[in-house]
Amino acid sequence: MHDIAEADGRLFIVMELLEGETLRERLSTGPLPEAKAIEHGVQIARGLAAAPTCVFGSLGCGYDECDPAG
Repeated sequence: MHDIAEADGRLFIVMELLEGETLRERLSTGPLPEAKAIEHGVQIARGLAAAPTCVFGSLGCGYDECDPAG
């Protein structure tokens, strides 16, 4: 997450666009090797820890909206 801003009375989040397959697409081919699963889990946990809860609350969304497609 790079920024949270407002334009024309609407809040929006500026994030980096990463090209490639989603986690859902990757998991459709079979389970991840243990080391990769741990690596992805650590990255997800770090991202969630860095995201300020008050920002997500004010936008009306929450961590439960994280899914393998996103």
